[in-house]
Amino acid sequence: MADPNRDALATHLRERGILYASATQPIRHRNGQPAPWAFYSWNATLTETGLRLAARCLLDRLKGFRSTQIATVGYTGMPLLSACVLLGEGRYTGLCIREQRKTYIACRRVEGPFDPRAPVVIIDDSISSGTSLRKAIDAIEDEGGEVEGAIALVQFPHRGGLDWANAAGYRAEAILDIWSDLKMAGSQRPRRAALPAGAVAAPEGLAPAALARVAAETWLATGRPPRPPRALDLPHDCAGGVFVSFREQGTETRLARDGFWHFDSTQADPRRDVIAATVEALRTAARPVAPADLARLKIAVTLFSALEAITLGDLDFRRYGIVARSRVFPGKVGGALPNTQVFISEMEQYRQARQANAGIVAGEPHDLFRHEVEKHVEAGASWLPYGVAEGTSTGWWCDAGLGERITARARGLLARAKSEPGDAAAASPITLPCRIEGVAVRLYRAGLVGYGIALAGDADGDLEALLADAAAQAAADPRAADRHDVAVVVSILHHAEPLGRAKIAHVAWKLRRGLDALEVRHASRTAVLLPSVLTYNSLSREDFTRTAARLAGVLFDAEAGAVEWRTLQCAEWVDQAGAVCPLRFGFPERSSAPDAGVLDLGSLVARLGGYVSGAIGGDGLPCYLLSPASGNVQSRGTAARAIHGLAALGMAGAFLDLPDWSAAAAAGLARCLDHTHDGAVRVPGWEGAVLADVVLLAAVADSPSLVSRPEAADLARRLAARLRPTGRIGGAVKRMDRSEDHDFTPGALLAALARFAETHPSVAPASFTPQIAWYAHRFAALPTWGSAGWLPQGMAAVHRLTGDPAAAALAFSATDWSLERQLKVNGAFLEDLSPDEPSFNTGFIAEGVAASLAIALAVGDTERAARYAASVESAARFMARLTILPEDVFAMRAGAAAVGGVRATLSSSDIRIDQVSHTLHALVTYADLQRRYGFASPAPRVA
Repeated sequence: MADPNRDALATHLRERGILYASATQPIRHRNGQPAPWAFYSWNATLTETGLRLAARCLLDRLKGFRSTQIATVGYTGMPLLSACVLLGEGRYTGLCIREQRKTYIACRRVEGPFDPRAPVVIIDDSISSGTSLRKAIDAIEDEGGEVEGAIALVQFPHRGGLDWANAAGYRAEAILDIWSDLKMAGSQRPRRAALPAGAVAAPEGLAPAALARVAAETWLATGRPPRPPRALDLPHDCAGGVFVSFREQGTETRLARDGFWHFDSTQADPRRDVIAATVEALRTAARPVAPADLARLKIAVTLFSALEAITLGDLDFRRYGIVARSRVFPGKVGGALPNTQVFISEMEQYRQARQANAGIVAGEPHDLFRHEVEKHVEAGASWLPYGVAEGTSTGWWCDAGLGERITARARGLLARAKSEPGDAAAASPITLPCRIEGVAVRLYRAGLVGYGIALAGDADGDLEALLADAAAQAAADPRAADRHDVAVVVSILHHAEPLGRAKIAHVAWKLRRGLDALEVRHASRTAVLLPSVLTYNSLSREDFTRTAARLAGVLFDAEAGAVEWRTLQCAEWVDQAGAVCPLRFGFPERSSAPDAGVLDLGSLVARLGGYVSGAIGGDGLPCYLLSPASGNVQSRGTAARAIHGLAALGMAGAFLDLPDWSAAAAAGLARCLDHTHDGAVRVPGWEGAVLADVVLLAAVADSPSLVSRPEAADLARRLAARLRPTGRIGGAVKRMDRSEDHDFTPGALLAALARFAETHPSVAPASFTPQIAWYAHRFAALPTWGSAGWLPQGMAAVHRLTGDPAAAALAFSATDWSLERQLKVNGAFLEDLSPDEPSFNTGFIAEGVAASLAIALAVGDTERAARYAASVESAARFMARLTILPEDVFAMRAGAAAVGGVRATLSSSDIRIDQVSHTLHALVTYADLQRRYGFASPAPRVA
């Protein structure tokens, strides 16, 4: 809705509130550097029109706050403060905050009729990094007061001030945006330096990489590019842009790479663009490329198809390159290719394009595009197979038929090595589309029982010879005396990238987690660490690299710089009693494509519930952490996670009509209540916190045998006391030095309290309206994944209790935000709770989606319900990939005890109890809604 006062204020500030540098009026940044302009509110707020407009806008925003005390720090806020007091019709009193406490008279830092018992709102003319706001809050709190929030006339977004304040629990707002409302972003579209006219024409009919070499030779020799030819060898599509790369032959070291994108495809011309991109790469090279250097360099040209505008959900790292461009500063542009070194996920690709390459900060509005990639390499030159969609030279790792032939050959060779019956001969030779660097054969029976590896060295890799050598080594392993029931894994090492004498940090950075093997050469020793070592042991890339170094005899990080490193891609297949499938991250690959099969929700619920049930220990709580490869367990940890596991088990028991599960869950929850004192749960040996109290209350609220226990009422009363009159959920007094969780706990607390209030109405507040409004503002200002998972669950419970449409609106808002960030390619959410790849938190976010689905079904919003149901099903497909099934445990000492566990990510294997419980809770909630409302699955479902 249009606000005439706000619009008029924006116009007034655009005309009067910007001070431009001139010869007579220099402007400087805080660091002393000259600046072209500055926001200068004095010219507006010290005029009658400007001050009245500013005060009206501030007073309108102040209506959303409980406070009647307003304060400011520094000089620029004083006119605003006075005007709000004057025009506020007696509602407000003002406070002025000094930079330093006055040393005489009243010796105050906060001047004015200050009442420390009442909350305060800070007002100011602008907010950027939040330095002044922090000082103001510190001053008020130092005097015993409490700050409810802050309002600024103008914000410099994405510089941290407002985000910090809202994250910390202060309701912070700004009326205008310096870039969009005051139009100060300007036009900063990228402009390439114009090339001088070409002196000579490039030869006709060249391939793109050959034309790039001619362009490089001509430019370096004459300082002018060649004139474009009339035609290339073939028609080529560069509607989305061109990049050119120069690498050293043999070492793969990149000396130069640059180019440009076309946001208007009509500007594309491959004949001209290849030349321009070549010159751009040479101009921006980290060190100058001389004409003599060209003989030892190889060149590749990368062409992009037309840029297609997409949402985050359309990312597909294995197929498309992407480009991010700021809507605020169009000159901030960056891209990332598909299937690159270093990365394994859409999350990393997006972060590289947006943050690292474009410099677009979190929360900055931007557009996203994707494109297909076509790479052209000079004739006779080899190139690492990164930066393009998988093709015949790289996608053979997933060929199950090829894996059957290779593993059958391995089994025959193993039998022959032990003089056992078996056929090591092949019907036909096995050929692969690239050079083979080595072969490994591993034997597993509840852990590794046989191992052999053969490396090609400098010779051409011969699959037959390498496989025979590796199989003979594995057969000779004394652990493999009985091989009749072993699983056989064959690993083919290929596409090596030499890293030379690099530091451990650089080597670790280059690795694709769980996909690349690592070779270390130190002194006369060579060691190879296969990628599954990282996954099975849930190692970081740095730990994986250090482990490889230790295998080669490297004892210290400083010494590691003197060794030779190579990464190697690794194709692997496992043969378990004749059932062969490719491995990805050390686990049998289960595609999440929509046509890959049917997901049986009941079976998946049974698997997950079975894991939780089997993990319950003598204290009635489930085991906190299992490392399936080693079999090691951590019995105890965070109580909230274990209690959530019991709650999910109870739900699954009721849904599947398994009384033993329900009884086990109730017994564990009863034990937690036994250890509840003064409204807080403190189970011996477990870490307790407010979230543990919240999760326990929610669990007992659904248990008829426990909901009436006095300890449950104690929990509810203590948690209800955290509902502040302003809407904030937290301690009685808000202070900067007392951190509070406003992402996870508030939604969980509201869910627990509202569910408990269904049987104990007296514990609920008269209205949840303040809390709904407070967290609606916070999510709009600072959406987070913790809130996206828990707020809908809290709002669903509140809506079920009160029918408040505002609760439904907040739940829908959070869930719609999540759905915009759900990958169509695999159903995972692009959450940042796991920093580098999608994780089990997809199950956690699916809990929120399922809660919003319940509201949509209750209010009859069928279109929304269909979208949310499809989202849960898509998330379930991804979570099924993280769920450990019987065919996954061949390498695990934990064996069947790991079945039904949920891994944190595709590149890790540890099972923490909440990884299972969040997924289980989401699936049971969804399946129960299906049963109650009688709707069928809205989308294909897969395992």
